[in-house]
Amino acid sequence: ENWEILNTEEREAAKVLIQCEQQHVMNEWPSPGRDDEDKKKLLKQVLQLNREYPGGLKNYHERARKLLEDSAKGINPYEGYVPFVPKGEAIEFNSEQFHFFEKKEWNKTGYILVAGGLGERLGYDGVKPELPSEITTEMSFMEVYVATILALQTRARRATGNEKIKLPLAIMVSEDTIEKTQTLMRNNNNFGMSNDQITWMFQPKNVGLLV
Repeated sequence: ENWEILNTEEREAAKVLIQCEQQHVMNEWPSPGRDDEDKKKLLKQVLQLNREYPGGLKNYHERARKLLEDSAKGINPYEGYVPFVPKGEAIEFNSEQFHFFEKKEWNKTGYILVAGGLGERLGYDGVKPELPSEITTEMSFMEVYVATILALQTRARRATGNEKIKLPLAIMVSEDTIEKTQTLMRNNNNFGMSNDQITWMFQPKNVGLLV
């Protein structure tokens, strides 16, 4: 009876739940007119996850089922694989090798700041990027981070003679932090960084797994 209150996209989401054998989620829904917004909110989340997961939620459900069945049978999905430590470079800071690679790569480097959590565990009611990095200047962590990127950007421009180089910054935020973090950047003119070199990535809150 709730079918009639759903639009086309919401009905598609309901079909996805049925394909994943999750119809029990909707079986106990109250009659139309009660909690309709909550019903639509759930189906909106289903649609979003279905778009974001490779192959959709049906593929996720099938993979999860198989992994659980294999686990119950004692089947190890990593059977035959041999772990090893990959070879790499151990570069000493401020060495000749360090500066060689820095000059070679800095103009092609992007930076990521994971800023999805609040600072309540630190006794702070704001977002962690605005916390002071030290007590002398009380510069925020975000300001120091951006200033470091801009300093490397200046060095890259001088080394290459290309004044158009812009080192990109991606900031991952969540529903809890997006407003305050963007306000921090906006009120401080991005601490000198241009808008077009900043990418905002939104981390949705976890939604229950389909098994």
